[in-house]
Amino acid sequence: MFIRAFARVELNLVYSGGYHPMPKVSFATALPVGLESMWEIMDIYIKDTEDSSLPIERLNKELPSGIRVLYAEEVSRDSLPPQIKESHFLLTVQGSFKRVALDRFLKLRSYMAIKRHKNRERTVDIRSQVKLLHLLSPRELELVTRHGMGPEMRPAEIIKEICALSEDELVGMRILKKKSVLV
Repeated sequence: MFIRAFARVELNLVYSGGYHPMPKVSFATALPVGLESMWEIMDIYIKDTEDSSLPIERLNKELPSGIRVLYAEEVSRDSLPPQIKESHFLLTVQGSFKRVALDRFLKLRSYMAIKRHKNRERTVDIRSQVKLLHLLSPRELELVTRHGMGPEMRPAEIIKEICALSEDELVGMRILKKKSVLV
């Protein structure tokens, strides 16, 4: 689908080599399964063209409903890709967040948690990862996380740890990524 859409807007894409070449496209961060997002950053590699204008309007006409390109800029291939400095999330639960636990967490200088991945465990300071925790209502919470400070935990893992939530309490949680801030 995307290949056809790009071809229809006449972008001269760069392809990987090998038996099954694919367009060279990459996302700045992987969006965890189950999260919704209103803001993702993506690099599309395009061969040199005579017209350097980026066809945002034409591209948006070809994308599926609910997906739009908001902004595009040309970046030199020699430059490093921009890094995500922070991500902003809106979390909603069916019950309520524990204000006492949130307030206690915000007063701490560090909060060590165990990040489990396959057969490995790592200790992560989630307090240094959390820039902002703001209770909007008993059911809604704004979370801003920092990136680039070592191993990171997902928003659901952070809130599970802070509020001592069970797996059952996490099931109904809705997490919406509202935006990312680049360095």
